[in-house]
Amino acid sequence: MKHSRSTLAGVVLLVFGALLLIDRLTGISLFGTLFLLAVGLGLIATGVVNRMPGLTIPGGIVAGVGLGVFAVQLAAVPAVGRGGLFLVCLALGWLSIVPASRAAGEAQTWAYIPAFILGLIGAALLASASVPRIINVVVRWWPLALIIVGAMALRPRKGG
Repeated sequence: MKHSRSTLAGVVLLVFGALLLIDRLTGISLFGTLFLLAVGLGLIATGVVNRMPGLTIPGGIVAGVGLGVFAVQLAAVPAVGRGGLFLVCLALGWLSIVPASRAAGEAQTWAYIPAFILGLIGAALLASASVPRIINVVVRWWPLALIIVGAMALRPRKGG
């Protein structure tokens, strides 16, 4: 069933009005942060409801970018890892294209490819952001490994 343009316009006005009101009342600034996410989800919803799988593609991409912007602003991730976090969110947006387009009538399974590539690169960047902390822990605590190995060498062996 096709929905009228006034229905779509009404939903858009409700969502944006709610975000702007929350901004005004709380000072959280959700409108700017969630604008792209709301647009992307709106495109996905419109594509599913109107059985137009082509709308789920830009919807997933825009929603992924919006989720990335939101996550980067809220997450306590070191600056080095923010790009990785953004790419993982963008990968989730690409990944959302497959079930959304399937629900709209035509599965766009090719979207798994960019989702996988972006997710892999993002995960690698996030992991590399943790490397300096891991190295600091290893440098500080490596003598503990010597103590453990020494204690094991001094332990009596059975049958010997």
